[in-house]
Amino acid sequence: GKKLAWLSEDAHSVNFLHVADSNGNNIETLVKNSTASDDRALSEVREIEWETKDYPASMRGLLVLPQRYEQGKPLYGGILVNTPLEWQLWAAKGYAVFIPEFRSSGAFGSMAITRDAKQEHDLVNRDIIDICTGVDALISRGIVDKNRVAVIGFSAGGFRANWLLVSTHRFATVISKEGWADNYLSAGLHNFAGFKNYGGTPITHPEYYQKNSPIYHALGASTPALFLMGD
Repeated sequence: GKKLAWLSEDAHSVNFLHVADSNGNNIETLVKNSTASDDRALSEVREIEWETKDYPASMRGLLVLPQRYEQGKPLYGGILVNTPLEWQLWAAKGYAVFIPEFRSSGAFGSMAITRDAKQEHDLVNRDIIDICTGVDALISRGIVDKNRVAVIGFSAGGFRANWLLVSTHRFATVISKEGWADNYLSAGLHNFAGFKNYGGTPITHPEYYQKNSPIYHALGASTPALFLMGD
């Protein structure tokens, strides 16, 4: 119980093994290993910060700039993906890649998460606010062309991509990879671990599950979308 050990990965897909005292002091990096070849072309990665609605702390995320980026030149838009090398792939094609953090991760504190989940049963919609305000911040800074923004989400990110598909018309296209669109039926089928976030079971509180399921809000959605699923 005197030491901590953890793994990390940076935006260029370099992996690290760290150790520290149990109080977080005396951090050492024992192993540094890259999963990509040494002759790859790497893009600049910036950490950005923005304010979001109804949250007590600033949000943060990563922005992977396209290769040969020119300051002040508008770029193609925000993309949510799950692998650092995929971020680099899109950047090599001339896109800016935006990887936003959002409140349900707990990275910025638990106060607003508790309120959203336990009182308003609206946690995922608040994540959507965080993502959209991050995109707005990039647009206002002249980095992104508001008419050429695409969304890619994987797994839980795919669920949020589905929410963006039904909740707004602002994106040019949405790609949902292994996402889902319904918490109501799936909660009953899989003994859903998130019962506490919805005030009870789907039987006792169906309105909260349907409130947080994109499929119940799909009327009027018109954004071109691609759904990628396994079996």
